[in-house]
Amino acid sequence: MSGVIDAKGVQWEHCSECGLFTRLADLGYQPKSRAYPYGRDLCLKCVNGLSQWHLARVRPAPDWLAKRGP
Repeated sequence: MSGVIDAKGVQWEHCSECGLFTRLADLGYQPKSRAYPYGRDLCLKCVNGLSQWHLARVRPAPDWLAKRGP
């Protein structure tokens, strides 16, 4: 990872697919595979474009999880 931490303490990283600079908490993780031996950090837009097989392997970003009621 080659990101930065801003003045508010938020870590920003690049999406491994499109290169979009995104908050680390908004990046999902696709575990290593033959095609990606080191795994990939992916933004929501790139995850939504994956095939069902690849989508099933992605670990969602913390901020993608639905908020439950009170």
